[in-house]
Amino acid sequence: MEPARHNRITSPEDLAATENAAAAPSRLSAAIFAFLVVACIAAFFVTQRLKHTPTLVQAFKMTPAFTPSLDVTSVCHRPLERSEVLRNHHLEYISFRTSSSMRIVVSVTSEGKDVATLAHDVTTKRYRRLSLCWNGHIGVHQTGALAPPGHYGIVVTMRGTDRRIPAPRDFALLGASE
Repeated sequence: MEPARHNRITSPEDLAATENAAAAPSRLSAAIFAFLVVACIAAFFVTQRLKHTPTLVQAFKMTPAFTPSLDVTSVCHRPLERSEVLRNHHLEYISFRTSSSMRIVVSVTSEGKDVATLAHDVTTKRYRRLSLCWNGHIGVHQTGALAPPGHYGIVVTMRGTDRRIPAPRDFALLGASE
């Protein structure tokens, strides 16, 4: 029986060829590793910047549910204090701030469609609270028919860009009362 032959390095040229063949994959691996480290560090800084950039619409507040009145005259023609709205359970109170001055439209939506317009082409002031209310009636001036019971959302549309920013949660419109 013949002994097993091993690839033996017998000359300096064979040794150099073996080292070059082994070095090529390790250089490629090192380059890929360095690229991944740099990409991770860059991603960290981008993430930190995004976390510290203020959102355009902030601090949404709204009552979780309300029972609208059949009376169409309970339209909000002026900003209301929260205490006024808490006494009047026939209105949905909505308020928020914007991180910069901008022209906006504020709409009530249901299943992605606008139901009522609460503010049209209003200019907000930076970090000032805008308070609005909805009486449960559909239309631009909130004088149409009563919207059906269900869940509704608020969407702020920035004029000029048509960027739509939804409120983080919905509210419920309950059955109407006299």
